Amino acid sequence: MLRIGIDFDNTLVDYRPVLASAAHELSLLDPAQAAHKSKTEIRDLLRARPGGEAEWQRLQAHVYGIAIDRAPAFAGLDRFMREARRRGVSLYVVSHKSRFAAAAPAGPDLLEAAQRWLRAHDLAFDAAYFEPTREAKFERLTSLQLTHFIDDLEDVLRDPAFPQGTRGIHFRDSWDAVFADVFRG
Repeated sequence: MLRIGIDFDNTLVDYRPVLASAAHELSLLDPAQAAHKSKTEIRDLLRARPGGEAEWQRLQAHVYGIAIDRAPAFAGLDRFMREARRRGVSLYVVSHKSRFAAAAPAGPDLLEAAQRWLRAHDLAFDAAYFEPTREAKFERLTSLQLTHFIDDLEDVLRDPAFPQGTRGIHFRDSWDAVFADVFRG
């Protein structure tokens, strides 16, 4: 039986539509600078300025907390979830996420925001685990004895601590390839 774990940020949640508007809301970039830019491009624009790393972290804290409610699920996730449930697959969210961002230690509460996003999108997982460190994330992955784990970060899937018996799948902006890999591969 399949036991699939899925990362949260940038794997379930598509922050791309809210990054530019959030950068403008925080007066970090004007609309013309931010329009049609990818997450990496916005990050690089901010980091290129003096104090830009702190600005990038402030933007991430805002997007992962307050603005998360405006972020959609990635395309194709609903189809993947329906097929997984039809086949009786166990599904888990396993993510490295602290309660508060370093750039915003007084809030918003990122764990509450993530749980709120899951409820709002009516995603039925067997359990959702938000671990405070990457090491704890790997311990959770191992303890769940997953057959597959899906993450947008290749370095997570290549880390020596990644569980040997789990097949890592690199997520790249759409669930269509993941669907084909898991259910037809």
